[in-house]
Amino acid sequence: CYCGNRGCFERYCGMAFVLQQAQALLTEENKHDLFYDMVINQKLPLTQDLLFLAQKEGSLVIHELLSKVSEYLGMGFAMLYNIFDPDRIIVSMDCYFERNYLIENAKMVARSRTVNQFSRELLISDAHLSGSQVHRAISAFALKKYLDSLYHAN
Repeated sequence: CYCGNRGCFERYCGMAFVLQQAQALLTEENKHDLFYDMVINQKLPLTQDLLFLAQKEGSLVIHELLSKVSEYLGMGFAMLYNIFDPDRIIVSMDCYFERNYLIENAKMVARSRTVNQFSRELLISDAHLSGSQVHRAISAFALKKYLDSLYHAN
């Protein structure tokens, strides 16, 4: 992972990884795929928007890549449910929520892998926060916990 650890969820589902994998698909073997045409022939920049457009327009290699990513995402959701049994998982990945395909596939995978499949619905939602807002929210939460511990210690 870019953070130096191994096995991070970000390593298998993060957009940096997805774009890296997409770049690796630009080979002679895939030259007849729409994605290859878009990037190599049309010289469109390789972005997350292009990936989702290519998938929507019918690129088989990108559809396969995004299916694999959604499977990893779903396995991660299932592990969270099986270990922690949360009421809801809040995900701060704007690009995924704009593209329902990944989240819906991930939910299907998660449902098939949770221990109590029929006990309740898997609630997975978008955090609706930008990057800096996420950091502020985490900092505020940590500060509140710290201050609460000082207050209750006396």
